[in-house]
Amino acid sequence: MSELIVSYLIRRHQGTAHGFRVYADGQVESYQSSRYVKAADGSITTESLTPDWYPLTSLDGSQVQHAKRLVIESGAPQMPTDLNESRQPDTSKRSSAEWQIGTQDGIKTIIVPEWVPDSPHGKALVELESQINEIIHAAT
Repeated sequence: MSELIVSYLIRRHQGTAHGFRVYADGQVESYQSSRYVKAADGSITTESLTPDWYPLTSLDGSQVQHAKRLVIESGAPQMPTDLNESRQPDTSKRSSAEWQIGTQDGIKTIIVPEWVPDSPHGKALVELESQINEIIHAAT
């Protein structure tokens, strides 16, 4: 597999999870536990999958470069590896996340046990997630 640019897996408080991995060769993987399947009669059903990373699409060279720039501009490579930023006692409805950022020194893992979207790091990661999602959805 090619060099990792960015990977994130976000676990919602309900137990669901989603995420993407973007590689330098343009390959994109999606974390999935189910998928939509069209039946012969035209109806759409949900099929369970073993929760894992599955191939999704490919990005072109300019999209790969854009993703790399977004990661750097987000400040994620300089963020602490443990972002425990919770400021509220009740965190039962919070999401958690694991980010992996490709750096010159290897892969940096950032653990977010309780994601606070309005904290400085939280805002940066929410924006990065949104921007990476836009690139991926443009490619699919």
